[in-house]
Amino acid sequence: MAGSTYMGIPRKLIPWHPSIDQDLCTGCSACFNFCRHNVYGQREKTSVVVNPYNCIVGCSSCLKECKTDALSFPDIRKLAEILNDLREKYKKTS
Repeated sequence: MAGSTYMGIPRKLIPWHPSIDQDLCTGCSACFNFCRHNVYGQREKTSVVVNPYNCIVGCSSCLKECKTDALSFPDIRKLAEILNDLREKYKKTS
């Protein structure tokens, strides 16, 4: 399981984890089999995100495993902005 903080920021405040377009997902389990952080699970005939905050911040390596492009992540530039803002906030409170 991933840590509960990232750079001193509570991990649940960082919006970085995959989304799955269920219309594109074939349930092939490629993402589930690839990710060693238990982010994905299987339900019925599709993959689902079951532990979003286990996803490593900034990692999107699983994207290349999905042959139907059903996976997506937030914009990495937006993530950088959010992290900068959160670092400032948590620097002041620590």
